[in-house]
Amino acid sequence: MPLPDPSIFVLAPESNILPAPSALLEAFSFIGFFLHILSVNMVAGLTMVIFLRLLMDGRHNPSVGDDAFWLSKGLAFNVNLAIVPLLFMQAMLAPFIYSSAIIMGLWFLGIPFFVMLAYYGLYLFNQNAGAIQGRNTLIMGVVLVIFLAVAFLYTNLNTLMLTPLRWPLGQGNPDGLALNLGEPSLWPRYAHNVLGFMAFGGLTQALLAEFRIKRGNETQKNARSFGLTIFGHAMAANALIGVWYLFSIAPGVREDFLGGDQASLAALILSAIGSLTAIWAARSGRLKTAFALAVAVLAAMCFLRHMMRKFMLTPYLEEAAHKPFDVGPLVMFIFGVAATAVVLVAILRKAFNNDASPKGEQEAKS
Repeated sequence: MPLPDPSIFVLAPESNILPAPSALLEAFSFIGFFLHILSVNMVAGLTMVIFLRLLMDGRHNPSVGDDAFWLSKGLAFNVNLAIVPLLFMQAMLAPFIYSSAIIMGLWFLGIPFFVMLAYYGLYLFNQNAGAIQGRNTLIMGVVLVIFLAVAFLYTNLNTLMLTPLRWPLGQGNPDGLALNLGEPSLWPRYAHNVLGFMAFGGLTQALLAEFRIKRGNETQKNARSFGLTIFGHAMAANALIGVWYLFSIAPGVREDFLGGDQASLAALILSAIGSLTAIWAARSGRLKTAFALAVAVLAAMCFLRHMMRKFMLTPYLEEAAHKPFDVGPLVMFIFGVAATAVVLVAILRKAFNNDASPKGEQEAKS
């Protein structure tokens, strides 16, 4: 794909020295993004499932409040985890990421404020979760709309980053409100993401219910079954959306996925097989198997996402791979990650040891 004139990068210049070898940056970016998107899927998806349960039977199901207890904490974890893949991606792709962000302007700057509003909404919901009321359904609905809006904005950013030839649309939108709505792959990619949220939301619901069942709360069996049902339907629908998405991308890139690149074709086939097997596992009530397969499919999807970026921006990536690097930032980063990991493990261990769902415990004892 031809790249635009380098003068378009003036507002987002690139660095001439990398903070680590390019292969290491790509590996850390992949791992960081996989962990981030896994967590995002679970939090955003669980929000969807909780909203559905509130609409259906929230007034008679107090465990909804117990599930929502984890959402605010999961959102805070996601915000911090998002920094990892962004740091490594911007080291190699700063002109593409930041140029796209500049074109989107106010939309991109609004994302942190939208997330803060969702964070506040989750805390507000938790304060009133003891007595599920109509306004709590509204609060969770607003939070869900915010999550879907943020996902839509990030989908715009990602598609715009991969299509530099569409950047002139920013010149016709000096108010900073440009979106990549004319990109054919935008809507199928967004739908693919949203259904991924729902699938992992169902799994997260089932896992939380399974945890309470093992602690003696037999009333959670219906919640477990409901979560697996949501997962199976969302995965089946996403398989169809995936076909739409595949045929919406540029023909040359699609040919790479369908045989031009063997690794990408293998990942595509394995993800399809994994999805079908995960649906079977969910219908059979095999929660652990379904979760393991879903995580494996997500990893394959992350790999395909990485390969798509490589196919569409190959000339630039080849140039970045030959840049010199300074090992100093890498050493400091590894030290920081190790120290942070120790603190996070201690915090998570303390959180899980605490009684996360007192109402559920009381029900189990009664």
